[in-house]
Amino acid sequence: MRHVVPLVALAFACRTPAPVAPKDAGPQAPTTLDPAAIDAWLASELKSRGVVGASVLIVHEGATVFAKGYGTRTVGKQEPIDQDTPFHVGSVGKQITCGAVMLLAEDGKLKLTDPVAKYYPQLVRANDITLDDLGAHMSGYRDFYPLDYMDARMSKAIEPDELIARYAGLPLDYEPRARSSYSNTGYAILGRVAERVSGMPLAQLLQQRIFKPLGMTHSAYGTVPPGAATGHDSFLLGPREARAPEAAGWAIGAFGV
Repeated sequence: MRHVVPLVALAFACRTPAPVAPKDAGPQAPTTLDPAAIDAWLASELKSRGVVGASVLIVHEGATVFAKGYGTRTVGKQEPIDQDTPFHVGSVGKQITCGAVMLLAEDGKLKLTDPVAKYYPQLVRANDITLDDLGAHMSGYRDFYPLDYMDARMSKAIEPDELIARYAGLPLDYEPRARSSYSNTGYAILGRVAERVSGMPLAQLLQQRIFKPLGMTHSAYGTVPPGAATGHDSFLLGPREARAPEAAGWAIGAFGV
């Protein structure tokens, strides 16, 4: 498992022309599949938005009509991105975790209606919260990643069960199913449940049940391959800065693909 998803596929919708922009505006979004126009528009948009690097793929009627990399893998370095540069896909990994959980449900190894207490009886309100609630972000469990950027805690490795006990052991933010509120903690629990009922690490489970059957030969969980694009963020109005990935244990089920 040496690779992560190689491309970030950006959907490009060909619709009616956008309203006329001021004369000093950059290129308008193309309304036809013209590679040169698409290239000019993307280059302008990515630059204006301060994007360090991106790999763009456009597929039309099953055929690739545009594939190109922009910018660099790491800010300030001459490491150009191309269409084969690996990227982490962040929280899109949650959808892959859901897929694995659904497959395990089809196997009869778990039920979406199972209470969390079946797997983690010590957690707060574990009898009142189901696996389905976790996947729908309706559990009420405190999100362990509320700031959406890595802080000092996350630079230190943690055992997934310790992470779960720490954040799902706090008082609920709201009553189960009363509303939806994004929670990485819920997906950490789902990831660990998937490991426990399948009897294998999440990386192995995803490889066997998702990536390999779908022909995703350059995709994996929990690795940073050579040549991968670096994550970046900025604070307030500051410049984009490269950021190291979260330490081991934090990604379980929530991200890491």
